[in-house]
Amino acid sequence: MYIKRTEDPVLLSRLNQSLHEWHVNLHPELFFPYDQPSAQSYFEKKLADDCHMFFIAVEDDEPLGYVWLELRKEKGNDFKRPSHYGYIYQIVVKDQHQGQGVGAFLMKEAEYAARDYGADRLELDYLAQNYIAEAFYKKIGYEPRRVTVHKEL
Repeated sequence: MYIKRTEDPVLLSRLNQSLHEWHVNLHPELFFPYDQPSAQSYFEKKLADDCHMFFIAVEDDEPLGYVWLELRKEKGNDFKRPSHYGYIYQIVVKDQHQGQGVGAFLMKEAEYAARDYGADRLELDYLAQNYIAEAFYKKIGYEPRRVTVHKEL
């Protein structure tokens, strides 16, 4: 298995389908049904922005999943120091390849890329009901820093 950077919006939109459908099933009030042309268009826009990087895991010419990294710079203010960090928007591993180290390998590549950028950390979030993600991130060394909550009005 190897990791490479990709700029292929068609591939990303197809790999994204299972994650997007999972989100739709969990929160149909928040997410539109998956639509490949819309997803492709969305990834095209993100790929045009140098702050967004996409890495795919490949084995025997088959893409196994991807990680989406955004490189962020925040100016400081009177309360907060300036910050350079990476933000993981999504990580997707095909169902049949989960539990085989693919996700950890992808996250390690995102860490290298963020570090090369000068980032001092990676951040991410996941839906509270995603216990698999929670266990995965804990296993690879991620710790809670901030908790967000919401209330329907």
